[in-house]
Amino acid sequence: MLRILLTGMVLVPLLSVSCRQAAADQRHEAPARQYTEPENITAVKVLVLRKAMFSYYIESSGKIKARQKEVIHAEQSGPLRICNVWNNKMLEAGETVIAFDQRAITLRRERASEEHFNASINYKSELLNQASLLESKSQQIKDTVYHKLKSNTGLTNAELTLKELALELEKMSIKAPFRGMAADVKVQQGSTVRAGDELFTIYTPADLYLEASILESDFNMMKAGQPATLQTVAGSRHHAVITEMNPIVDDNGMMLVKLKIIDHQSLVPGMNAMAKMAIPLQQVLAVPKEAVVMRSGKPVVFTVQKNQARWQYVKTGRDNGTTVEITEGLSDGDSIIISNNVQLTHNSAVSIIR
Repeated sequence: MLRILLTGMVLVPLLSVSCRQAAADQRHEAPARQYTEPENITAVKVLVLRKAMFSYYIESSGKIKARQKEVIHAEQSGPLRICNVWNNKMLEAGETVIAFDQRAITLRRERASEEHFNASINYKSELLNQASLLESKSQQIKDTVYHKLKSNTGLTNAELTLKELALELEKMSIKAPFRGMAADVKVQQGSTVRAGDELFTIYTPADLYLEASILESDFNMMKAGQPATLQTVAGSRHHAVITEMNPIVDDNGMMLVKLKIIDHQSLVPGMNAMAKMAIPLQQVLAVPKEAVVMRSGKPVVFTVQKNQARWQYVKTGRDNGTTVEITEGLSDGDSIIISNNVQLTHNSAVSIIR
């Protein structure tokens, strides 16, 4: 009994000291703070979506051609006595630019003229001899006799020879068929050519057009008179207008259009150029191209509701390079995010940049 009391007396002071030490430790310890992760807010620009006229551009490359272009060939063989044509020379319609040596054909024509003269004298002489016999004959019989006399005296052949030589003489000189620029000249004075040889090309430099191909799906949106712009490989820009549309689809599903070039300076046939044709459409919902992001291979546009980004799947239509037509998924009046949207997720906190 005495041992138990002694033990109790020892434990009571120890417990008292421990309690006082714990209380002191609690007084010196700082109170614990509740920690919360700060919310990540993305600053974005917002656009209120409204229906507007959407311009769609069709781009197609092609070659520049001349409305009038002709390759001139030799119709005779022989040396060239005159060659008044060179590259980049402007030729007037009807101007004689090339002439062959005509001395041989001139002699043949003089000989044929002499033969025609003698045959004509003989024919007239025979007519006088037959005049009394033909007085009582019908006109049909007279015409038959006259024809026979012309043939027998050689007058018919002489007349045909003169006509053939006149035609050959016309071919001995070459005239410009229309007013145009000479190009690809292959001959010079003194050259000897053969019939069928290519001599030069002439084209109208002020009447150029671009021939381009478009998809058959775009054909019905185009019509004659629509404006367009051209850009050459060198970078020069030119105005154009659609003048012709060929309503035939080729094996590749393409259709041809022709665009008349308005300002043709510095352009020549054969140049490559890119045509950009503006196709005005009806009023549609369209968003800036940067507003559309891809998620799992599908187009998405973020809208803003109560300072949160809302993930909206959309269906897109035509793309003109700066704006994209939205055919499904958005409504007129929606507030869409047009910046800092790549890293956004559904319900991301955002602040609008005013």
